[in-house]
Amino acid sequence: MYKDDDSCESCWEEHVDHRREVGVEAVGYFHGPVDVERFLGDCFPNWTAPGVASGTMKKFRAELAKINPQVAQKRVEKKMYPQIDKVFTYVCANQHLPLQIHICADERQKESQQGYRIAPDLAILKSDEEYSHWARSIAFIEVKRTAKDDPLYGYDPGMKLKMNTEQVNNWTQIQEYAVSAFRSVPRCFLLAIGIFGDMARLFRWDRSSVIVSRSFPYKTQPEPLLKFVIGLALYANGGTDATLTAPVLEAERELVSKAYRRGQEDNLLPPGSYQSDPPGCSLAQSSQPLFCSKSIFGRGTRVWIATKICHTDDGDAPMVVIKDYWRESHRWAEGDVYRAIYRGRTKSFGVARFSHDYDIDDSPDDTVHRSSGARINQGIAKILPSPAGNQKDRQRFKELVHHRVILLSIGIPIWRFKSTKILLESIRDAIIGHNNMCEQGVLHRDISTSNIMISADVKAEDGAKGFIIDPEYAVDLRAPGADDLLCNLTGTFQYTAMALFRATVQHDKWHDLESFFWVVVEVILKHTACFITINSKILSGSQAVALIFTTSFLDRQAFVDYYVHTLTVSNNVPLTKCIKKFSALVATHYPNTELLRGLAFDDVTERLDGKVVSQSEMDQLVEAEFSQRMSRSFYKLTHSTVISTIEDALNTEGWPDEEHDGAVPFILLESPAVKSNAFMSQELERSTVSLMQSSVEAEQENRGQAQTQTDEPSPSTNTGREICEQPGRSSRLAAKTRINAQESTSPVDGDSDGSSRSKRPRRGCRKGQDGKSEDRQLRKTPSRGTFRSGNRRTGLRPHAKSDVK
Repeated sequence: MYKDDDSCESCWEEHVDHRREVGVEAVGYFHGPVDVERFLGDCFPNWTAPGVASGTMKKFRAELAKINPQVAQKRVEKKMYPQIDKVFTYVCANQHLPLQIHICADERQKESQQGYRIAPDLAILKSDEEYSHWARSIAFIEVKRTAKDDPLYGYDPGMKLKMNTEQVNNWTQIQEYAVSAFRSVPRCFLLAIGIFGDMARLFRWDRSSVIVSRSFPYKTQPEPLLKFVIGLALYANGGTDATLTAPVLEAERELVSKAYRRGQEDNLLPPGSYQSDPPGCSLAQSSQPLFCSKSIFGRGTRVWIATKICHTDDGDAPMVVIKDYWRESHRWAEGDVYRAIYRGRTKSFGVARFSHDYDIDDSPDDTVHRSSGARINQGIAKILPSPAGNQKDRQRFKELVHHRVILLSIGIPIWRFKSTKILLESIRDAIIGHNNMCEQGVLHRDISTSNIMISADVKAEDGAKGFIIDPEYAVDLRAPGADDLLCNLTGTFQYTAMALFRATVQHDKWHDLESFFWVVVEVILKHTACFITINSKILSGSQAVALIFTTSFLDRQAFVDYYVHTLTVSNNVPLTKCIKKFSALVATHYPNTELLRGLAFDDVTERLDGKVVSQSEMDQLVEAEFSQRMSRSFYKLTHSTVISTIEDALNTEGWPDEEHDGAVPFILLESPAVKSNAFMSQELERSTVSLMQSSVEAEQENRGQAQTQTDEPSPSTNTGREICEQPGRSSRLAAKTRINAQESTSPVDGDSDGSSRSKRPRRGCRKGQDGKSEDRQLRKTPSRGTFRSGNRRTGLRPHAKSDVK
């Protein structure tokens, strides 16, 4: 890590915390160490490396032997770089590999997507590529002085992993380089080499896993290293996404457009060949990504604004949104969700306008645009005992499919509102859109600040000031098995309805409406001048965020019960009243039923006026009185009541002047807590050991029956994703997490990937009384088990400050 004169102390601490976070997250997706040959097979499936002349191999071995960090009785890492550069440059030239090597250890330019100044020791680029930033290379090499600097030094599956401080730092350092490389360039996978003294280890990342090879003595056994470099040069564009071409110049775009129109006019194009788009690239990216996932693992969402090169059937709209992500193979594609919402129409008010979507490669045999999850699971299955009791182990990694969606709606993130009135209008129309979805039998289940947009072109949206996007976790309520899916927990933690943590109930419409409420609360606290009293202290909204949106939903419950009544948005009476009325609607779903039953009992007793009745009759009378009280005063959170509440506020006088009512930038007032190296080591040790336990036990059992040739371990159900609330973890990072939807036995947001859940509903899953929540007096703690971080399967995944999607 590099700390320059311009960096403030809080930024430095945030960077340290970020590095630790990605290190912990990677543990949850770790697979290995695997045999080197098996690793190379996983890296380059269905590919055979060309032969290498014996003279070349002999020269390669001789040059590798010259890599020596020893200088005047000291081991100096930097002294190894020139010879490593020379060795790989020789191989590339001799084998005619289109690669070049660049020493970048001291070139710490700021990363465009995050701003951290980091760099590995060497980068491997394509030979025709001009060096600009190491993170845009196709692979990197990290060099350490001794074999003991290897974070997995001496480790084999089944052994107890012991990591010292330096090894922990090296693990997190390598993982942070990988994260930066994924953020900088669209990739299908990433490869890296770790050189630790006289030993080497190979790494491969994709959206499902990080696979690590066993270490090997590269000076005496150089064959794996050579095959690795050849594969990097010749296989699948080095892992970068070849379907996204280089930028198209305006003149080139016009030439393509004219040629295509001429081909249509002259009937040169076969009829029906192209429905709307011209051949080749039909869209030109016109900007840097509006959003780029901050995590390697999970969907890896990346969003651009693009310009149409040629005329299409989408009307006159010149701009579209490209959303590139990796979907779970068993889920319905996002386009299918939009089609279910539209039900034969072309649009729906308050919902993003959809053009088309497609898998980048729809072949089930594709190994580039499908992640490694299925292949790893198959390998795990081969060494495990009978399926019973091991299904979770066999399906630990998710198979993700590279997918692309084209949207016609262009939106502005809601936290960039020009005025609070526009913000509220956008929320209202998004809620109308949500109601339109529900009327078509589709429930969104993932309402968050990322998934509500302010309309950039209100006219194009048929007057909608805002709309909702990203219905990836939506459920078609009319489809078979919908009841089971509704029992699975989905959403973004800080916006998820509190009732879903209290009991295992089916996700209902009002749960999404509560999520809208928490979106409004967070945006107002962060981006307006407002004040609130918590524990007798008057705090600004930015101070209160960390106390309300914590890892416990009970802090949000306290906000609804007590703190909201002290909230004041400066010079904005309509908005202040609206939030309080909205909160009152939410509160109607969290009654104190114990108190209400007591009051019902008192009323019945008073009416009986001493008359003696049987116990069963008394119970019936009390239940009837209780039900009447509940129907009169509770469960009022509906689309109509929320929309009416917002409309009343919008029609009230006293809104601030729009010119001075824009969003206030959110400033983090307290830097994130820095976790100790000891804590990180404990997490890696605990997680990795448990990750390997199942396969080791199975392998030992198999040895007694028949020899199984495998070095590939299998994780247990208690994987590295079980990272509980961590000491010293900041509220900001702990709260900014995502709960993954678990709707199949396939595991592994971010935006995610942990222990799997069954397709059948959880024990006790029920609709409840009209979909209403349990009594909070009886359930003080979440019933979903331990909150987890660093994954998208069952736990909590950190997501970015800017959650545009």
